[in-house]
Amino acid sequence: MTVSTFTDSVGLTRRHWLYFALITALLLCDGMDVTIVSHTFPSLVKEWGVSVGGGITFVETAGFVSMLIGAGLGLSDLFVVVLVPIGILIATVVGLKLDARRTAADSIVGYREDLAAVAPPSSIPTT
Repeated sequence: MTVSTFTDSVGLTRRHWLYFALITALLLCDGMDVTIVSHTFPSLVKEWGVSVGGGITFVETAGFVSMLIGAGLGLSDLFVVVLVPIGILIATVVGLKLDARRTAADSIVGYREDLAAVAPPSSIPTT
C-alpha cells in the first residue's frame, strides 16, 4: 500500500478539519495587517496632511524593503536569537527595579499603569 492510497482510504478526519480551521484562522490573522492598513491609511493621510504618493507610500515601501533586506541577509535570525532575549532581559531588570519601590498593594495598580503606558488600550482587560 502506498502513502497516497492510504490517505485516500482514510478520508478527512476530525483532525484534518481541525488543521484546516487552524490554518484558516492563521491566514485570517496574517491578512489582518493589510486590512488594518487599508482602513487606517486614509485617516493618516488626512490627519498628517500628506499625499498618498508621498509620505504614506514611502513608509509602506520602506517596510517592505526592510523585510526583504532583513530576510535576505538573515538579520531576522540575529534579532530573534540575540537581540530579543537581551531586550527581554533588560526590560525584566528595569521592571523589577521599578517594582522594588512599590508596596504589595501598589503593585497590582502599578502593573496595570505600566501596561497601559506601552500597550494599546484594546489589549488591556477592564474587568
